[in-house]
Amino acid sequence: VHVQRAFNLNVPPILLEGGTRDVYQVGDLVVKQLVSTSFENPHTFQLVPWLADQLIGLRQDGFRLSRPVHSVDGEWIVEHGWTTWTYVEGHALTSGDVPAAIESIQALHFVLKEIPKHPLLDQNDSAWGFAHQHCFGDRPARVHPSLADLVDELYVLRQPLPPMASQLIHGDLNHENILVSPGSPVGFIDLTPFWAPVDFALAMFANWIGPRQDDVSILRYFEDIPYFNQLLIRAAIRMLLVVSHLEGVEGWELSSEKRAAEMILDFTA
Repeated sequence: VHVQRAFNLNVPPILLEGGTRDVYQVGDLVVKQLVSTSFENPHTFQLVPWLADQLIGLRQDGFRLSRPVHSVDGEWIVEHGWTTWTYVEGHALTSGDVPAAIESIQALHFVLKEIPKHPLLDQNDSAWGFAHQHCFGDRPARVHPSLADLVDELYVLRQPLPPMASQLIHGDLNHENILVSPGSPVGFIDLTPFWAPVDFALAMFANWIGPRQDDVSILRYFEDIPYFNQLLIRAAIRMLLVVSHLEGVEGWELSSEKRAAEMILDFTA
């Protein structure tokens, strides 16, 4: 009730499917409760106002993006981490939507590049921050033994990249965060802020929609992206280092992460 009052919501909420926490649609808005690591960063609550201020006036050209809505008191986040965002219509992306998604990802990041870096993006000691740092930097001293050989093989294939400008990217472009609606540009939800070359966002997306779905043929859509193979290797390293850091090795031999990394090794060798 306090959330409805805070955001002046007068329509009964509808629980939406998916996600790791309850999310509600209220008319043309979405209400969700954030926790301190929702942005895959322990400083989520400090990053929310910064990101909201940047996104609220962002022009949408060639894409649709869920944007924040402030409370009646002008706050972006209220008691117990509740936030409100605009609802993005559509169904989860499928393999047939990949070409349109690539264009919209590029259009989204074209406008995101104007957003200045927040210093807390560099102070991310979560599993994702750790993996993000090391996929571009040195191999971490410890990798879970179940993953070590696969990680080492990927590092062997990793080659230096030329200088690339980094910028704000959507760091969680999995297929559930990309929504397709006929007659409209591709839509994006749950923007997770990371700092990296823009084409790395495309490489992470390629991993999600291709190898993670057991379809390496999808990677043909990305062949015109400069240094794509090297960025894909880094995306695979990032994925495995998250698993290693979280000790998420139960069922590892049959996991999509393992299969995807093996596919990427074969594809890029």
